Amino acid sequence: MRALARLKSLWRGVVQRSRMDAELDEELAGYFEELVARKLAAGASPDEARRAARREMGGVQQVKQAVRESWLVSSWDAVLQDVLQAWRGLRSTPGMSILAVVTFALGIGSVTAILGVVQATLFTPLPYRDPSRLLLVWADLTAAGHPRAPLSGPELHDLSCRTSSFEGVAGVWANSITLSHHGEPEFVRIGFVTPSFFPLLGVQPTAAQHASRSAR
Repeated sequence: MRALARLKSLWRGVVQRSRMDAELDEELAGYFEELVARKLAAGASPDEARRAARREMGGVQQVKQAVRESWLVSSWDAVLQDVLQAWRGLRSTPGMSILAVVTFALGIGSVTAILGVVQATLFTPLPYRDPSRLLLVWADLTAAGHPRAPLSGPELHDLSCRTSSFEGVAGVWANSITLSHHGEPEFVRIGFVTPSFFPLLGVQPTAAQHASRSAR
């Protein structure tokens, strides 16, 4: 309710500013006449009563300014005055204005790009089934200079067979290769995965190729 009242006051201050000023003048005039009546009732002459009322009330313009500053719309007026002053400054120096606009545009573009990356990497869920339940397991080889190293095949097998904390375990070993086919060679990232990798993530590969090696 308080927020709604503040919005109504702001709207009234923007749209009906002249009416609010007229009402303020009427209230100050009525208060002044009330002070004069009190002084007259105390036995002062009309001139003395008015002089005493002016001294007690203070400067009318100062009182008006103090009341206007208490209005919610006064902050809007300050912002509007700042905008108008900035606009006049930009018009007086068009070269600097263009440079400032270009600088702001580049800054906004950079911030937008960074926020897009942050949104995609930190806040957007991974495109897998139950992404909040996925965990990444590393081997701790700090002594060898690798605090986060991929598991070996036997380690992955032991984790898959002996753990009771996970519904499933899959492995991926990232690598990179250079492809060349009817054009310039292209450096791409690849990954060798276990058969349980795609079913665990709940996705289907676009193309699958199974390789087997017969034991001798």
